[in-house]
Amino acid sequence: MTDQMKSIDFKSRRAKFIEKAPDDVLSKVLAILDAILYEG
Repeated sequence: MTDQMKSIDFKSRRAKFIEKAPDDVLSKVLAILDAILYEG
């Protein structure tokens, strides 16, 4: 899903915090975003 990044307005979408992602998952997501934003 990170390859379909878009602006998210949490307030208008009534999004709520459910739980924190594990560090390994967060690292993978950040690596994908880094590749999309800075190496693309």
